[in-house]
Amino acid sequence: MKKSRWAICLLGTSLIILGNYAKADRAALVRDSKCAVQTNDPFEPALIFETGKYPGVCLETVEARSIRRLTPDEKETYGFANDPRVVVANFYHAGRFWFAAIDPAQIEQVYYQIEHFKMSPLFGHNQIRFRLNRNYPAELTEQAPSVGNLPLHTTVSDLAFSAEAVRGIGKSFFNFQDGLENGFAISYKLVSLDTRYYWMITRAKDRVEQIELNLTQSQMAAVLTHAIALGTEFGENYFYHLVTRNCTTELFRVLDEALGFVRSPSIAQRSASALGGQTYPLFAEMGLKSRHLLKNRKTAHGPDLDQDVEYLAQMARELPEPVHP
Repeated sequence: MKKSRWAICLLGTSLIILGNYAKADRAALVRDSKCAVQTNDPFEPALIFETGKYPGVCLETVEARSIRRLTPDEKETYGFANDPRVVVANFYHAGRFWFAAIDPAQIEQVYYQIEHFKMSPLFGHNQIRFRLNRNYPAELTEQAPSVGNLPLHTTVSDLAFSAEAVRGIGKSFFNFQDGLENGFAISYKLVSLDTRYYWMITRAKDRVEQIELNLTQSQMAAVLTHAIALGTEFGENYFYHLVTRNCTTELFRVLDEALGFVRSPSIAQRSASALGGQTYPLFAEMGLKSRHLLKNRKTAHGPDLDQDVEYLAQMARELPEPVHP
């Protein structure tokens, strides 16, 4: 155990030092129809790298698209003109993309989740979970109808926001060299927790730690709203960087900007930052603690996701497949 901790500390320190000499550049991607996966989807990115490590390669967007908030004109175009909720495109659930109508005021709990990779114990992934009131779930409408012109409809009550590396078609899913050399774009994704459960636990057999955040109702709403705004603004327009723009840095970007934190203003925050608390996935709890975001130091850790009885019961009750109205 001691050797493992020392290895993690050494790795984290190395990455932080490396990050001081590197930055994530704005990615030069342009639309190209040959890169389209779903030609009948108006929010299909269809992007190709112009610069970076793989110029001329299409971006793989089968499961990876940044969330995008609809403008008032778009809400009218797609049938949400009279819906007061936040409506987004590119919400991913059940193997397809959806319009999602979400009321941020209905968020009941927010968890910072840390996925511990079983295949690579020194590494992990971070995301933020938003648990909605079960009586006011997000309502989903299929973006690109798979059968005729009649879109599917369903609801979900648990959402997960994350920032992730997106590869070029035919390139490695992930490797350190590409993560340091502009080999990936970064995507700001909002997906159903059911989908995440399948990816992280059913398929990868990873452990997913849950840390409940100490937020007021208005703060919970602000975090989700800002996450959506970030995805809408950034799209897939930046390169991923292993140290300076990754799954952890971007979640702390959302938390800091939504909650009004100045980047590392206190000694505690500066120390947490220097040790990788807002850079390295497995050290994220330090960054949360330095911002006083842990609900309670002793009880902030909830059950791991695969042991979360309330969530598992809800998942079992929900419809297994979306349906036509």
